[in-house]
Amino acid sequence: TKAPPTPAQRAEWRKTHPARAKDNARIRHQKKLLKADLASGKITQAQYDSQMKELNTIKKEEVVDARANQNGGHLTAGQQQAINGQLNQSRKTINQDAGTPPPAPPAPPSNTGSSGQ
Repeated sequence: TKAPPTPAQRAEWRKTHPARAKDNARIRHQKKLLKADLASGKITQAQYDSQMKELNTIKKEEVVDARANQNGGHLTAGQQQAINGQLNQSRKTINQDAGTPPPAPPAPPSNTGSSGQ
């Protein structure tokens, strides 16, 4: 078996694969949310199992896509867009299952300058 990567190897990988590193961070964060929601009773074990299975499927797809590419393990723009869409949907489901509203979209910039009125 292969030895696990060293911290320096992980840091180098994150530097050279920023989109995949971001995906992995989002997956880890969503798994933490699910664990907290299960522990607090906001979701059932069945909901937890279903969402964890979905996140693991997204991760597997990301790895398979990256390995299939002939570009050093990077995702294409289309693959990245698909993964982001799946993670966005997963987060919505987590929020719905836990009964929490989705994060508010960023507020549009306000025009506080004088407009001559």
